[in-house]
Amino acid sequence: MRDEDRADPRSFCRPLLDLHASTRERVHDVDDLFGEIFEQTGPPSRILDLACGLNPIAIPWMGLAEACHYTAVDLHAGLSDTLSRFFGALGVRGEVVCGDALDWSDFQVDVVMMLKVLPCLARQEKDADLAILRRIQSPWVVVSYPARSLSGRDVGMSAHYEARLRQIAERCGRDVTTIDRSTERVYVMGKSP
Repeated sequence: MRDEDRADPRSFCRPLLDLHASTRERVHDVDDLFGEIFEQTGPPSRILDLACGLNPIAIPWMGLAEACHYTAVDLHAGLSDTLSRFFGALGVRGEVVCGDALDWSDFQVDVVMMLKVLPCLARQEKDADLAILRRIQSPWVVVSYPARSLSGRDVGMSAHYEARLRQIAERCGRDVTTIDRSTERVYVMGKSP
């Protein structure tokens, strides 16, 4: 990363978000999405981003405190290596770990993010989405689901995913706040009192 990229990391990172369908869909909302999330959770001091993909590249839009510790976990070793270099170049406090979200057990953080991850986990293993959310004891969990298919069609995905998430939230004792976007529905899940 060049000095001018460090001076303006958003300009450097925006084209990188276009490299994958999941983050490409989020590019149009990235300017205010994380602000709305952290308005619900409060400013985090520790974040865990499970099955992160390219999501950590959006860190310049998250408005995190300099001392915030960010742990990114992804199964792809090449991506983990690339994100580790990105963290170093950007000066992100934290680490990138090559690991499986289904095997992760360190949830001693303020916010766990799993953006567009739960449908993939549920396809790998029956009820994996419920199992992982039950294990998370962190005060806040942020999950999201696509609002449309990759071809851009509305095929009833939102209603299906919303029903499943509300069922899981009830079983895990979590309240849910919804943030709607054109391509993604984000759920901020807090522990019920």
